[in-house]
Amino acid sequence: MIVTPLSAIDQRVLGATHMIIVDYTDLTGTAATSKTQELMASIPANTRLQYVGHVLQEDFDGPSITELTMAIGYDLSSGTDDTTAFQAATSICGAATEVEATPELVTNVATDTVDATYGTEESTVIASLRTKLNQVLKLIPRSFTVAWDLEAVFTATGANLSVLTAGRVAIYVQRYDLTQAEKSIRS
Repeated sequence: MIVTPLSAIDQRVLGATHMIIVDYTDLTGTAATSKTQELMASIPANTRLQYVGHVLQEDFDGPSITELTMAIGYDLSSGTDDTTAFQAATSICGAATEVEATPELVTNVATDTVDATYGTEESTVIASLRTKLNQVLKLIPRSFTVAWDLEAVFTATGANLSVLTAGRVAIYVQRYDLTQAEKSIRS
């Protein structure tokens, strides 16, 4: 895995300060179907981090793997962890039917089943709205009062991660030290 701070020009263009590359070889040492990969360790308290997105540079693939998903979240040094805080499990496998590049925003709430009566039709629309809203909320920057780690959970279907033969994803985040910003403002 490679963590690269981006140049000032790249930061303006991408809206990210760091690029994290996860290669299939980072996952092949795991003889299991799931692995939690630490992307950034010991992020200090009062550091704001926003998940900007990811680019699948090469589909992940391997014999008998029918699906591979990646979720991005955090592990707090104390408190409740959330493995999907920044991105829900998203397909990154060449064998899968769909590879998503970014979360789907609130643009296609199903309203075709709604009629004038109360019942399951409204429940379907409410559930659809809740799902879309949760996807939008994942785009909001996070900051904690304790140290924490940024992590990705990779989960395979069909075979263990050890059989991967291809795949590379670039994950983009914006990281900003709020304590340093406060010091600058006060001086």
